[in-house]
Amino acid sequence: MAMQTPSDDGAIFPLAQMAYILAVWFVGHDDAVPPEDRMDWMAFAFRATVGGPWTLRQRVRFHSSPDPFDAGDVKRADEVQLPAASEERDVLRIVDEVAHEVSRRNHYPVDRVLVRGGAEKAVRLLLRKSWAHARQERRGGG
Repeated sequence: MAMQTPSDDGAIFPLAQMAYILAVWFVGHDDAVPPEDRMDWMAFAFRATVGGPWTLRQRVRFHSSPDPFDAGDVKRADEVQLPAASEERDVLRIVDEVAHEVSRRNHYPVDRVLVRGGAEKAVRLLLRKSWAHARQERRGGG
């Protein structure tokens, strides 16, 4: 397994660079917690190329305010790669274990979106989630 920091155009989860997305996980926070003590976690399991190794990328965000786009938020991202031969069920199990640890810490449930497809399918599924924030300009708008 190789550990590395994402090195893309600044987007932590650049969907266009994901040939196959297995799933997306999110663990939020209790809104009763003061903003400066809030942390949320998101992860993607994907293949950058068809048949290539699995990438498990996670992002932790420490909030500075309730605004999901606050420039003062601190975000940390890292990733791990698993061999291409890894079974989907094993990849899901690994990330589920991490998600449940974060859930226990945050006292907030895990939300897993099983995608099993490309970026378009992921966007369709994620747009249904209140926690899936995207800036308009990243969607191609203005």
